[in-house]
Amino acid sequence: MDRLKSIVPVAVVLLLAAMGFFALSHLLREVHMHDIRAAWAQVGVLHLLAAAGLTAISYLALTLYDGLCCKNREA
Repeated sequence: MDRLKSIVPVAVVLLLAAMGFFALSHLLREVHMHDIRAAWAQVGVLHLLAAAGLTAISYLALTLYDGLCCKNREA
């Protein structure tokens, strides 16, 4: 019975991952690589740098928020 308890979560995760990959492959049938390249070419370097910077700031804010939460929880 203990062996079954350890196998079931792994099986569920694998099943969910397979379902996700199936759904993703179904959705991506309509997307072509030349369309992606064309859209990527239209994005300017400044926009990419701004997106990367804002993503970094967002990640930092989330990390600080988590740190404050953990610090307050210990007190």
